[in-house]
Amino acid sequence: MIGRESSGLETSRLAPQRPWAEKLVTLLAIAAGATGGALAETQLGAFSAAVEAAGLSDSYDPAVQAPPRKPDNISGTPEAAPKALPPATEEIPAVSECVAELPLKIRVGQLIMAGVNGDNLEKARPIFRRHKIGGAVIMSPADSLDAASISKFKNSQKIPLLLATDEEGGEVQRFTSLGVLPSAQEMASTKTPGEARKTIADHGSKLNTLGIDMVFGPVADVGPLEGIGPMKDRVFSSKPDVVSNYAMAYAKGWQDAGIIPVMKHFPGHGAASADTHINRAVTPSPDQLRPWDWLPYKALQPEKGIGVMTGHLIVPEMGGSPASINKEVVTGMLRDELGYKENLVISDSLTMGGVGLPVPKAAERAIAAGNDIALSVGIQDASSMDRELTTVQNQIQKAVDEGRITEDQINKSVLRVLEAKGVDTCPQY
Repeated sequence: MIGRESSGLETSRLAPQRPWAEKLVTLLAIAAGATGGALAETQLGAFSAAVEAAGLSDSYDPAVQAPPRKPDNISGTPEAAPKALPPATEEIPAVSECVAELPLKIRVGQLIMAGVNGDNLEKARPIFRRHKIGGAVIMSPADSLDAASISKFKNSQKIPLLLATDEEGGEVQRFTSLGVLPSAQEMASTKTPGEARKTIADHGSKLNTLGIDMVFGPVADVGPLEGIGPMKDRVFSSKPDVVSNYAMAYAKGWQDAGIIPVMKHFPGHGAASADTHINRAVTPSPDQLRPWDWLPYKALQPEKGIGVMTGHLIVPEMGGSPASINKEVVTGMLRDELGYKENLVISDSLTMGGVGLPVPKAAERAIAAGNDIALSVGIQDASSMDRELTTVQNQIQKAVDEGRITEDQINKSVLRVLEAKGVDTCPQY
């Protein structure tokens, strides 16, 4: 076998600083010996000179720029085919697998939704980002907002905001620039449920384009048999079957447009004794609510992708606390009895007169009762908003630390909120 010495070629004949060339010469000599032949020194020298002349010696090193070539098999034993390497992909865990590992502040923040006037998004953006707040309801004035400004606000933190608005029609509508919706009562008087669904779907597609995720509606309250009632023309009718048909049409219309509908105000505001924006209000008894005010909720239950808003309504025989902060009503009646176990449940604004508690304590009670989101609307001054969000967040965290709210309940609510946002893998924060 001809080795390096027997070839008679000295490596000094190659240009200095060319270790790769020396390796090539050696390999060529070995190859010649393996085949029983010999490479003349002149042939090897010519090869080296050709490489130098091409200028490759400065720019190409086979040992660096190409994978190492396995020596030829000279034993005659067949070689096994190389195994393919698996793709180098790292699977991101599902959010359900990691939600409990998120910092408590992040999880609690996801359960808070605050109201922001449309002309105040830029001031509110750093406050929401600092507190890791999970959602916002956009209030009037909102007609000047465009998709770019809403997107900037919505995506100002790694877990995007869940953006909601009131878009019932009539006197309660924030984005009138997209088209004026009739009140619920007028819609039920002038359009069929099918026509109502199409009207809502067309309007909802415009909201979706702007970046709105959720609408607080339809109003599923059944009006009183006599008189107007506190909800006035915000109710479709005083007949439960009519309300059920139109509430269904509205909910489906919003869903057709990719918007999450939120039925309100459980357990039924239509025949309540007062307007909960101002005063505490009492509903009829549970025996009267079940076959009457709950018919729309029974018609839709447990429809996936539909949320429910709880009202500040005192239900007789149910402990005396408003429904929105009453576990017997939110968990016992809505989730367990009516079957809305996995639906997103949101309190009405805890700044309203019907609650009767400071907002931080009301927020704790709302989450403890079984709401997934505590809603607070009203404060727009930046420093006041910052202080309130701090106290609300601290109050809920303290309740978890002291055992008044379990982490298991927090985690389940966070999962529902993230699902509503379309977040299905472990989020960055």
